[in-house]
Formats: sequence, C-alpha cells, structure tokens
Amino acid sequence: MYNRYQCKGVPSLVFINKDGQEIDRIVGFREPSDYLNSIKKISSNIETFFSLRNQYFSGKHSIELLSMLANKYDQQSKLDSANILYNKLSTYKLSKEMKYEVEYFKSKYQLSKNNDPSLITDYINTYTGSPYIKKAFLRKISFFRIQENKGFEIKTYVEAISSFPNDYSLLNRYAWRMTELGVNLVDALNKSSHAISLIEDEKEKAMVIDTKAEILWKLNRFEESVDEIDKALRIDPENSYYIKQKSKFLNSLSKKISSSI
Repeated sequence: MYNRYQCKGVPSLVFINKDGQEIDRIVGFREPSDYLNSIKKISSNIETFFSLRNQYFSGKHSIELLSMLANKYDQQSKLDSANILYNKLSTYKLSKEMKYEVEYFKSKYQLSKNNDPSLITDYINTYTGSPYIKKAFLRKISFFRIQENKGFEIKTYVEAISSFPNDYSLLNRYAWRMTELGVNLVDALNKSSHAISLIEDEKEKAMVIDTKAEILWKLNRFEESVDEIDKALRIDPENSYYIKQKSKFLNSLSKKISSSI
C-alpha cells in the first residue's frame, strides 16, 4: 500500500473512497490538535485533494487553489502534475512568500528529474530569507548521499549547519551520519554536545545523547560511551535500543580491559 500510493514520508495516512480514489493524505508527525483538525477537514471534504482537483477542473484557478493542489500532488509524488501547476502559478503576480514556494519546487523538480543540483544551489544562495532553505539543504544532502558522493554530502552538511548553527535536529543528523561514515568524529562530538544543550524535551534529548554515546564508542572512549547511554536510559529506561547500545558499549569496554591485563 505504501508503494501503491507513492508515499514518501512516515507516518503517511491516506484516505480513499469506496472506489479506491485518494481523497487526501496526512504525511509526517502532527501535534494531536493539528491532527484532529486535519481529520475533521478531510471528513468534511474541505481543502482535500479530491475537492481541490474538482474545483481546478471546473475552471477555478486562483493562486491559493493552485498552490494547495500543487502541494497535494507533490505529497503524492506526482511531480509532473505539480510542476504544471507551479508553472501556471509562475505566470501570476505572486507574493514574496509564494515565490519562495514556487522557486523551491522548481529547484527540487530539476534535481529529481535531471540529477542536477545547480538550481537548488542557486535557490539557497538567492532566496536567503526563504522558509524552505533548510529543506533545500536536506534535499541536496539526500541527493549526494544517494549518489554516494561523500565529499559533497559532508560539504553540504557543513554549509547547512553554518546557516542553521542552533538547529539541534540538523546537528544531530550530521553527527550520526559522521558515525556511519567514520569521519569527522571529533567535530561530530562537539556538534552533538551543542545539540544536547539546545534541547528542552527530555525524550528528544535522550536520542541525541545516544548519538553522542555512539560517537564516543567510535572513538574507542568506551567508559564515556557507557556514561552517556546511562543518561539516555535514565530518561527512557525501557527503551530497548538504548539497552542494546549499552550492552554493545560494555562489551567493547570489557574487551579493552581484558586486552590490557
């Protein structure tokens, strides 16, 4: 079902009618109140993909409708359909915010269709006030990762963090990726420590503490890795992943002690 409806985020909740036609979808995590509000709108067929598409084909082509429908197509990974609508939007006199949206889509469309990151790079450099800059950086990072171009992937991470130095999710993403690549571990350790200092939510803090523990383990600083994962376990003691991590770290520490005897 995930592939059938071309889902691209987790979680993805797709609403269909009795004929299997998509009415709308909710992609990604939502706060409970936002989630409930979205469900109510969908149940009332308000601003759903189904209703917006019907309005479009009935001849309604306002900027707001084109933008909402283009976003729906984008969520469904129907990029060609979204591109048609965004190109149509380009012929309108747009607000600065809407121009940010249109140009961002064009840049990621070129990246997906032509494997060409130049337009998304230009977007980042040109539209510095855009709320889509972080997404643009993440698109580039994902592109270079898929291309297995580690050098440019890391370079893009560095550029992104330079633009968002206090974004703990970005800092943590970078730090964990460095553990996977086995490079820049000292820098990753500094970035993870900074990320931890920025987080207020305890459960999210535990996840970043786990990243720090993994980095320390990669650096063969096993005692410290155990100390850090203990901090995560104090926050979330039943977390099976953290428990496995501690076992891994203790095993490495035991081997280190045995080899020194």
